[in-house]
Amino acid sequence: GFQSQSSAHDLCLLNCFRSWFRGLHCQRASVKRDCMIRNLWIGLCVQVVLSSRIAADNISDHAHREFDRGFSGPALKLVINSNKFYWRPRAMLMGTLQAARFQNYSDIVIVIGGSSQDQVYKDGEITVVETTFMSYDLTGLSALWHQRNHPWVRAQAYLYLLDTVTVGVGFPEKFEALSTVNRVGYEEYRAPPIPSSNICLFGHGVVENYKKNFDVILSKQDGLWFEQGHAPRGVRRLDKFASNVTTLKARQEHGDPVDIYKTGYSRRVFWYPDLDLYKYILWDRNGDLVGHIQYMDIIQQSTKDQSFDWKKLLRWIGLP
Repeated sequence: GFQSQSSAHDLCLLNCFRSWFRGLHCQRASVKRDCMIRNLWIGLCVQVVLSSRIAADNISDHAHREFDRGFSGPALKLVINSNKFYWRPRAMLMGTLQAARFQNYSDIVIVIGGSSQDQVYKDGEITVVETTFMSYDLTGLSALWHQRNHPWVRAQAYLYLLDTVTVGVGFPEKFEALSTVNRVGYEEYRAPPIPSSNICLFGHGVVENYKKNFDVILSKQDGLWFEQGHAPRGVRRLDKFASNVTTLKARQEHGDPVDIYKTGYSRRVFWYPDLDLYKYILWDRNGDLVGHIQYMDIIQQSTKDQSFDWKKLLRWIGLP
């Protein structure tokens, strides 16, 4: 009896052991499965983290490259090329900006060539770059290269004007569009067909490309040849440093010449439709604003629009 009871007990223990072993085996299999799942999960997490870090590094590198390429700071700066004798045109231009209700004064950079010293300072919100260098209409391009990384000067793109310009009522809207929906590319150059009085737009990359190209003193006559597409004294045009060139609408002559600066000499006037700007040119001469007239060799342009109302414009900009 005892043996029978013992055998039954052993059989019970054996069954229990088998159940425990099967359970242990299942548990080990479960643990093994869990370990496999855990390892796969860890591997996936590591891959995600590494991918994220690689993506972040790529974004960082891209951002760094974009910074190096000029895509930092304001989208557009208005660069006004001037010289120390042209205070009257500067005042006229600023008056029309105010009349047109232009708001972006912190985006204006005025370059004054022929100054007594080199300095950069603020006049209210406006940045002023004074330079001893003087190359007439191209002084500002030289100054841009040397001050390209100055926090008050640096921008993604530039609209380059001369001081003998006034703006129309549509200029602020066009400037805003050029700063947002119609931005200038990094190495893009936009300008009307030549001659266009060097009025143009270009990206920061163009400045980085032309370097010291404009650090050459040109005479007024040299500047006219430059405007006609030549390379006086080896100074190359801006479009030679751009990877993308966009042609704007040609300027149009408006009305009869007018003595807008009250010098006793009338200037021909050209309207730039894509920018709503008016450029005043003392045709085949220069020097009326400094009291020393010189005759120049200039190519004539015959396009005229006799419908332009000069009296209305003069009243709008505050002239009698």
